[in-house]
Amino acid sequence: MWAELRQQVARARGLALGGALVAWGLLSTCSVDEREVGVAPVKPAPAAQQCLPAGCPADDACRTYSQLASAEPDAGCVTLADCAPTWKSAAREGAACRCDDSGCLLRAGEPCSKSSECDGSSCVAGADGSSICCASACSESEVCSADGSSCVPAAPCSEDERRCSGSLHQRCVAGAWQTLSDCAELGCSTELDGCRRSAGQACESDADCGQGACLASSDGNRVCCAASCNPSCQRCSAQGTECVDIADDEACGSIACPSDPCRLYDPATVVTNRCNAGQCASPEQACTVFQRQRAGLECSATALCDDEGNCARPKSELLAPCSSNEQCATGACVAAAGGSSVCCSRACAASELCGPTGACVPAPTCSNGAVQCSGSNFQRCVGGQWTTELACGALGCSLARQGCMASAGQACAGDADCGEGTCQAGAGGARICCTAACTGPCRLCGASGTACTNLPDDPACGIITCPADTTCRDFPPSVSSQRCIAGSCGGQQLCQGNARNIGQACSATNLCDNAGNCSQPKKGNGQACAAASECASNNCVDGVCCNSACAGQCQTCAVTGLCRNADTDPTCGVVSCSGFDAECVSSRTDSSNACVNGRCRAPSDCGFASSTTRCGAGGLCDGQGRCQGPSVRCGNATCTGNDVCCAMFDVNTSALTQACGVGTNCPTPSGFLGPIVQISCDQNADCSGSQVCCIVTTNVNSGEISCRQTCTPEAVGAELGAPPGMLVVGQVCGSPAGQIFLQCPAGTACLPAPSTLPAAYMMCR
Repeated sequence: MWAELRQQVARARGLALGGALVAWGLLSTCSVDEREVGVAPVKPAPAAQQCLPAGCPADDACRTYSQLASAEPDAGCVTLADCAPTWKSAAREGAACRCDDSGCLLRAGEPCSKSSECDGSSCVAGADGSSICCASACSESEVCSADGSSCVPAAPCSEDERRCSGSLHQRCVAGAWQTLSDCAELGCSTELDGCRRSAGQACESDADCGQGACLASSDGNRVCCAASCNPSCQRCSAQGTECVDIADDEACGSIACPSDPCRLYDPATVVTNRCNAGQCASPEQACTVFQRQRAGLECSATALCDDEGNCARPKSELLAPCSSNEQCATGACVAAAGGSSVCCSRACAASELCGPTGACVPAPTCSNGAVQCSGSNFQRCVGGQWTTELACGALGCSLARQGCMASAGQACAGDADCGEGTCQAGAGGARICCTAACTGPCRLCGASGTACTNLPDDPACGIITCPADTTCRDFPPSVSSQRCIAGSCGGQQLCQGNARNIGQACSATNLCDNAGNCSQPKKGNGQACAAASECASNNCVDGVCCNSACAGQCQTCAVTGLCRNADTDPTCGVVSCSGFDAECVSSRTDSSNACVNGRCRAPSDCGFASSTTRCGAGGLCDGQGRCQGPSVRCGNATCTGNDVCCAMFDVNTSALTQACGVGTNCPTPSGFLGPIVQISCDQNADCSGSQVCCIVTTNVNSGEISCRQTCTPEAVGAELGAPPGMLVVGQVCGSPAGQIFLQCPAGTACLPAPSTLPAAYMMCR
């Protein structure tokens, strides 16, 4: 339709320059295009349609070319005229599609299952969860607007919810979508909770298939088939890649055999083996078994049946031998002198013979009791004249039988005895005249002589050898009984075998089903399994098919089929947290086989407090779960417990020496002369409660740094009984590590200590 309209428009534009009124009359219902146009070139007459080298065009997103418009294209040449596409349901009779010479694609906003179906090459999830063609590709955190024009932020999803976003199968994790698998050209299906089926996999409808259509297969199942098979007399191969011709198909219906006076077809209506080379057979192709009728029977006004069952023998001329009136062109078969019958010019009386010229002449006196055949009449001599005793008609006269030939069902010794059919073995054991063809294996003529009786078994069928066992089915080695099917020797259909290995892998994509066929698709992630071969992912972990090998310590695939961190692992050891100091860990609970963030729990998972965390009475955590008691840095050493740090300034040498004393006893060097400052706290917050680390020195030669409740010259002077003016008093205010700071009293600042003290100390001054 579109091509025709384009041609009309082109013609109209061409005529517009030379005679627009005529063209306008043809296109009066169209709007005027005001744009400048050139003269359209004159199109040559269309050439004869060319043969399509690959048959009909390939199916696209909107159309299916499953059948030819003509069952038998001219000279076997398939052209576009022979191809009759049908719109797919998603195409809405073409309204949802954009089509050109290269095929059809779905428009933006139309439902889809993969990006290759869409005009914009992007198929993504919409706000309602279904996939639509979108003008642009969206991220996992976006969906396409309802009209397919743009991507918009997605609403939070429900945990473990599933959806298809084009060909991506996704699962909701922590309110966001994560891709489980990319189904690519197969496309994704929410009904299948995953990818559509590939060729050879089991299906229920075309909607299940990402490749081809859902067709009956040669092994009795339905599979996705990438080949285009005739709906009658063809089945798809179990692999789903090609068509297989079958011998019979109910779709052909019953085939009525021709009515033929020279042949009795058996059966008259064919209901088995109705296929020929992948198509329903014609009556001539299907009706191949028949019983020829006796030669010489009239089959038309001018012809007789011949020895092969054809209506091809001309009727006999005057004086030619005959056995019935029907055989003669004159319509009269009469006894002649000598006892034979010939075609005569007319029917003669019983007392006449056919003379040498073909005319009737009086018969000579016969001997009483003598018999003869006059055509099909059996005659006996009575009183010296012939009298007709039996008019045998189509059966014919038989001197050997002293009357008529045998009819169907009557006993016979040979074919010469039968006026109908041939002499065959009957079901009752005797030979009878039979009009049906019952001479092959598995059949005998029935008592009526007009139909065959089928046998359940016949040694003439021989031993039927069965195929070798398959993964999914075992077969008997051979069949030697019950070998007949519907009157013919059976074949491989008798070797049905027994299903085995149900649920086990039999191909890269399928498992054995309950019927012994390799057609059950492998299991998806999260389905129960006993072996990796059962899973499409080839990973069976924790009793379910898993998206990965998931073999690491503290990993599990249980329930979901998605590898994630486990809570426990039997290979993990015991971790004791109760042995750490309570103030320096967040948990003191012991655990066995515990996992943390995908690894075995370690002591550090008890929650070690930082090394700036206070603990005990003036202590600090060491960052490894232990509380270190009060300690003082003393040069290159650390004094702990009740020991003090002795800062000794030798006035003779001006050397400052720092060393730990035992208790309050300082290790005075030999010849030492100078002040000694005993240090029992420092910037490490060794003081407990509300005490502060306080520097106290005299103006002479002694001092200490210790924990005091109040650190002012007045309070210290009152405690020591010394005038405040003789004392240097100040609060330690800083930490060299920059971690702990004590606030100095108002009006003071944190400044270096006097030169007689360790240089690192800062005090409020």
